[in-house]
Amino acid sequence: MGFGRLLTFSVDGLPAKLGYFVVDNFNPDKMVICTPAGDIKVNRKVIHKLLGIPTGGQKFSSIDKLPMLIDAIADWRARYPGVMVPPTKMVKMIDESDGEDSFDFRMDFVMCFVAVLVDCHKQSCLREEILEYLDDEMDFATLDWFDVVVDKLRTCKDTWNRLDPQSFFVGPLTILMLLYVDSIECTGMEVDKAVCPLAFWNLKRLRERERLEILAGGFGLGRFKGLTRPRNYNVEHWASKEERLTMVRQLINVTKKNKVKIEGMLASLLVESHDDEEVQTLKATYESMFEKKVSESEDHDEAVDLASHKINSVLEDLKNDRKNSH
Repeated sequence: MGFGRLLTFSVDGLPAKLGYFVVDNFNPDKMVICTPAGDIKVNRKVIHKLLGIPTGGQKFSSIDKLPMLIDAIADWRARYPGVMVPPTKMVKMIDESDGEDSFDFRMDFVMCFVAVLVDCHKQSCLREEILEYLDDEMDFATLDWFDVVVDKLRTCKDTWNRLDPQSFFVGPLTILMLLYVDSIECTGMEVDKAVCPLAFWNLKRLRERERLEILAGGFGLGRFKGLTRPRNYNVEHWASKEERLTMVRQLINVTKKNKVKIEGMLASLLVESHDDEEVQTLKATYESMFEKKVSESEDHDEAVDLASHKINSVLEDLKNDRKNSH
């Protein structure tokens, strides 16, 4: 479904003072969080890196609003009696589903994401306008969920009054706060860089981060470092199954294109210098590459370590390719 990384989500509350700083310093026109250490960009790349949600598919702005809820959506809504749908009840439904991959389960999961991380009433309940754009034939993984996030980010401060204590901010505060705490270092705060921010940060740690920054003289005074990308890429914490599948598909497509180029160049070399030792060595090396089968390790930990090492190598190669192309 494309939301696998959210299964590691550990944020169970947000500290008020740190939250106020982040919201007050978020510029929705420039889409940056302004801090003394530097501006934190809030764009498609960093949000996908943080959340791992599907992006680049069909935009919600291109979907026609339905005149009324379709039966499947209406049936899903009927599971929640009352005026509003609180995330706590959706979480309970998810826990009781035993992981059954039903339409109701997918709706619970995605709508919980929307209510908790994107858009909600001041009572923290789901804004139900989004239901008017959904139907049971949709593949949620093919929708551009960044479109939903950025639409709310651009308007989230319109109804917020920074001078009114009774004015509640109901936008993507969790996303903004996670981008902030993961982009700016804080002296005295130990952060496990092998764990993704969604899994590492919770209310206790965010409160400690708030306390340390206040003691140091204020928010945003640490070193700007950008979003965490651990040196030892932990595939279990940082990449969901869907993300790894996407990465492999992309690499296979690149490999197919390179395979055609290599075969063309090798063919011309063989015509010109068939008996050349270097040409024959390259030919043998190329042919051996595509005879090898993928090994299946019975040792799960060993397999994860191997996968992590290979992903590191791929990422490093891609980084070097980009440098060399400029």
